[in-house]
Amino acid sequence: MKVIDIVKTVATFLARENVLAYLEKGESKMSDENYGDALNQIDYMVKCSNLVINELAGSFVPMIKREKVVVNDGKIYYGTLNENATEIISVSNESERQVNYKMETEYMSVAESPVIVEYKYIPYNYDLNDEVGFDEKVSARTLAYGVCAEICLIERNFSEGLNWRNRYAESVKLIACPKNVVIKKRRWL
Repeated sequence: MKVIDIVKTVATFLARENVLAYLEKGESKMSDENYGDALNQIDYMVKCSNLVINELAGSFVPMIKREKVVVNDGKIYYGTLNENATEIISVSNESERQVNYKMETEYMSVAESPVIVEYKYIPYNYDLNDEVGFDEKVSARTLAYGVCAEICLIERNFSEGLNWRNRYAESVKLIACPKNVVIKKRRWL
């Protein structure tokens, strides 16, 4: 899914016809006033999308990436990873065998090279045509619920914002909570 998919869904939910017209038809079919308004709203929706994506990735549904890294001097600096890593899940060699590593403040020490680093991350801000790093279980609709809630809150439409927030919370709960966990029966002696 791309950010533009989220923005289109938000525009549909909030009945922002000028945004949909711009995204589907382009600027040539719009008046100058509607064109400027559509661009402002799209920018606004992208910023709110980044806010919701970062909140979800940091709290409930982590983004996970596997990255091949060539190790220099036995150190992998966190800043050299492609994403903003928040937690290292595992380090393995190319044959998928776990590699020992030691976490330091600015880097991690690794004895082998190259290695595959699997980590959780918080994404940098996305642009309109960027691909969102969530897997397929997080839909554009779920993120659009959260964006609609943020927009309504900013626009001081609190009752509608609360409705969108509740939809967002329910949708996230379906993604983040474990499904039908069964606890084994116990007997008392």
